Amino acid sequence: MHKFLVFVLAVFVISCQEPRPETASDILDRSIAYHDPEGLWKDFKYELNFVATLPDSTERKTSVQIDLPKRYFRYIRTSAGADLGIRGDSCFNTSSDTVDCTAIKRIRNYYTYLWGLPMKLKDPGTDLDPEFTESTFEGEAVYRLKVTYPNEVYYFSFDKETFQLIGEEFYKDEAKNLGEKMIRGGEVDLNGLKLPQTRAWYNTHDSLYLATDKLESFTSFSFTQ
Repeated sequence: MHKFLVFVLAVFVISCQEPRPETASDILDRSIAYHDPEGLWKDFKYELNFVATLPDSTERKTSVQIDLPKRYFRYIRTSAGADLGIRGDSCFNTSSDTVDCTAIKRIRNYYTYLWGLPMKLKDPGTDLDPEFTESTFEGEAVYRLKVTYPNEVYYFSFDKETFQLIGEEFYKDEAKNLGEKMIRGGEVDLNGLKLPQTRAWYNTHDSLYLATDKLESFTSFSFTQ
């Protein structure tokens, strides 16, 4: 009787486990369900305050204001005298007479892409390899997805149990191992949306430490004319 109960319990536990993912899309969907279960990213409206720690221990503070529904982005770094952004298709730079819209869009894309992962991998034009691999990332067992962009290749590592995105690597020249690795640490809950607390950067070819970005605080934000 005891053996029978053990067998029944084992079958019940196995039946309750999620089936192994079959494609990269399965993994991405489960990761988004972990990070953004209520689909909040598309309506993201927050001011995020970051502290970047450099290899010499100096710190650099930056604030960004993002209102995705109104297509508004603002980047503020007081120490560098930078205050710039974009409203819809119009760029602005209150700290200079020169408005380099290409550079401003690059800054906006940097913040909305890296802090909007993994949801941003659903954007049109994302070339997600349908296959995935099982690997390790910083000693943890992960599922690894590959995304190819015109000038870069990205690899994303997801925890095999929770599907949390724990790190990414990108290569400008994969054959020469020239790129950067980002290790995510901690977690911040923005009213149901899970973002990393920190992101530490390293070179891929020599493991040189570059910086750590920390999401220090956040507040709700809505752009008004």
